[in-house]
Amino acid sequence: MQGRPRAIASAGLRWILDFLPRNRLGDAAFSAVIFAAHHFRLPRWRRPVTFNDHLFAMKQRGELDDPLRRRVTDKHAVKAYIRQVLGPGYSLETLALLTTAAEIQAFRPETLPCIVKPTHLSGHVILIEDRDQPLDRRRMAAWLELSHYDWSREANYKGLPPAVMAEEYFVDAAGGVPQDFKVFCIAGRAKFVQVIQDRFGATTKSLYARDWNKLPFRISYPAEGLVPRPDCLGEMLELAERLAAPFSFIRVDFLLADGRLKIGELTNLPENALGIFMPKDYDRRLGRLFADPRLEIEAVLEA
Repeated sequence: MQGRPRAIASAGLRWILDFLPRNRLGDAAFSAVIFAAHHFRLPRWRRPVTFNDHLFAMKQRGELDDPLRRRVTDKHAVKAYIRQVLGPGYSLETLALLTTAAEIQAFRPETLPCIVKPTHLSGHVILIEDRDQPLDRRRMAAWLELSHYDWSREANYKGLPPAVMAEEYFVDAAGGVPQDFKVFCIAGRAKFVQVIQDRFGATTKSLYARDWNKLPFRISYPAEGLVPRPDCLGEMLELAERLAAPFSFIRVDFLLADGRLKIGELTNLPENALGIFMPKDYDRRLGRLFADPRLEIEAVLEA
């Protein structure tokens, strides 16, 4: 029963914080309090030390206001950026883009299975597998009224045009869920890879260095078992670095099925700088990758 009082306290705190103004000063106060509630300390953003400090500093410096960061945050607009940098074939096909409640009511998916998700939010998705499946149009229409910026104060979401996108459901030949690889890039260099397993069930997230040695820490989620090195690892890292070139930090999220790579999205601020490192000291160790981007992750694991 300990989790329920904490949840109530967290909800009460967020209700109070929602009264802070939607501007740089209000966003800074909101983000600092939420950071402290998760990490039990205030963020050090002027002289960042930990990995999360450096992510938080991106918010405080106003870096997330960059128009390019807003462009790659939008789950539909990012596809044009991916085509611009890498050429065609790496983005998932958009089947429909719905911008009004009327368009949502009239929507009938022609290609199944497909994924439906808002382009301007994070963490919302509906899988449509067959024509007899009822569509939750009320939920889809409600997405148009939501703002992820209001919830997280991540400035890259501020002002994104609300839309609901139907997208191809990328699967392997047997219809299985593809493997999910997330490449963390600092100063345009791929530093490490997070592998998501069973993302629609008992999710685990393991971390690997560029040479595919498993790393001795995890971030927020359990890490179980060993994942075989993907044959296309070199290509994945090279593509990620091309996309990451303009950014001080970004995460490039790949899907892999039957040797085919697709890029799902680009993530500016993983977990809103609230990810919990286990063991905790690795948050500090990985902060050195920002302080000296020439370092590879192996160099910071021992210090």
